[in-house]
Amino acid sequence: MIKTATPHLSIKKIRPKNWLLILLIVAVSLGISLLSGALNWLNQFVICGITYLLVGLLYRKDFRISRLIYGAIVVLPFLSIYAVYAVVHGFSHIYPIAFLPMISIFTGLLFNKLFADGMSKSLILTYISASIAIILLMGYFGMPNWLAYSFGKNNADRFDAPPIQLISENGETFDLNNQSGKILVLDFWSTSCGICYKKFPDFNRLKQKYASKTEIEFYAVNLIQPREQLSAVKNVPGSFSYSFKTLYTDNHSANQIRELLKINAVPAIVIINKNGEVVYSGDFNIEKYVFVGNTYDLIETALKHE
Repeated sequence: MIKTATPHLSIKKIRPKNWLLILLIVAVSLGISLLSGALNWLNQFVICGITYLLVGLLYRKDFRISRLIYGAIVVLPFLSIYAVYAVVHGFSHIYPIAFLPMISIFTGLLFNKLFADGMSKSLILTYISASIAIILLMGYFGMPNWLAYSFGKNNADRFDAPPIQLISENGETFDLNNQSGKILVLDFWSTSCGICYKKFPDFNRLKQKYASKTEIEFYAVNLIQPREQLSAVKNVPGSFSYSFKTLYTDNHSANQIRELLKINAVPAIVIINKNGEVVYSGDFNIEKYVFVGNTYDLIETALKHE
């Protein structure tokens, strides 16, 4: 009996037009996934997950390669760029985005095979809808908690507030380690951070919630950029209509904050308790579905137990 080669396992037998289609799928899915990073990590997670799920569903038998090889060809460019970058630099906060496409594409390929094997279209559509719903839940509810955990895991230990001198709105010195008896909630921002400005209304609402608590104070702290002039930065809050106060840094104190308070990105929240200890340094989260590092919970803990 003469054995014939299995055409769908041989990459060499792919027709040129199918190669072009596969490469187009690679390029489009890669472009969508990478460009979605310009939005935010939550949206990028969802977009990447849904994109590669759909890419898995696009598999066709006349590609003349196995589903496994097709999935590897399509997803490896993203993994080689995004996942490798995340691992090499230790960016654990983007691990879910880096590796979700691998899970999504093979889930799509599984549904593609089930449909090819005779499963009803309505049932496959139910599976696809459920998968998209799971991606949405993980993206918009799971990712915020993962980000809070990732950004806060290295800052879990409390430590004494370092001797950093800030500048108040009227030009007086504000010693960060000389405010014992008060709970300080500091919102760090920079003039180049668009998200910081969007967070100001949330920070103002946070301040207003505790307006009756005289033992807690709220400050927006500008983290000056290397080439900025303090006089120019101090003009920016003039357009604010918020009730919180503003503190400023010079280049020396800004470097101290990055090193001693572990502020590597803004916006960031630092909470100092009545004993002058830094009890939190990390992301600003006030959404009810964020259970890790929720700013409300952290403040309540500081009020009750300090």
